[in-house]
Amino acid sequence: MPLPAIILPDINTILCWEILILLLFASGMILVWKTAKKRIEHQVSQRIRQQIAHDFHDELGGKLSIISMYAELTSQQLDRDPEIAKAYLGKISVHASRLYETVKDMLWALNPDLDNSHDLLLRLKDFGEELFADSTIQFSAKSSGGLQGLKLSLDQKRHLLLLFKEGMHNVLKHSGAKLVLLEAAIIGSEFVFSLSDDGRGFDPQAISAGEGLKSMKNRAAKLGGAIRMESNKPGSRIEVRIALPAGGQLG
Repeated sequence: MPLPAIILPDINTILCWEILILLLFASGMILVWKTAKKRIEHQVSQRIRQQIAHDFHDELGGKLSIISMYAELTSQQLDRDPEIAKAYLGKISVHASRLYETVKDMLWALNPDLDNSHDLLLRLKDFGEELFADSTIQFSAKSSGGLQGLKLSLDQKRHLLLLFKEGMHNVLKHSGAKLVLLEAAIIGSEFVFSLSDDGRGFDPQAISAGEGLKSMKNRAAKLGGAIRMESNKPGSRIEVRIALPAGGQLG
């Protein structure tokens, strides 16, 4: 007795379903944003609300435009070249993941129960462990100085989070490091947050005009701190210092 034939869906059908799932995911991100926007309106000041809304609108619009573009390119290549269509689908997946990460960061920053510097360190520690998991880089984080009692404003949480996430991305892409250390401490009358590595280092003059560096400097200025970047070749260090007011509450 012959075995029953197994009918497999063709690659076009599979790709169409994957595109649909990714587009539904992007639509879900928009719904999450609308929910978060209502939360913003009730919890933060007008200035911070406008800034967060502006930043996220730009991020959301940019990512959805890219996803839409690759979805169109994918549909054009489904019959012509399924392999190219599959490559475009991979790009859609990457940008959808980045959009998801952006939404997670915003919702984390808006959570009033996570408003101290220790929570910030834990959030960045989780991010770093995930980021470096598939690399040869050994990542660790440590703290000292009673960080749980040091409150941060929503604006400070957000800028510190994005600043050091950008720093970790740079380490992964460019440093060639084996060890990376994230540190947070209260030293004297300052809150000090730093990221150091044992990589090839960099020339501060050569990167002075880079957009990444400008972005990090702008964020440090917005949260009321000073940023310092050092390179010892090998090794580099990014450090942000924020003066502590009386009472130890940065926000």
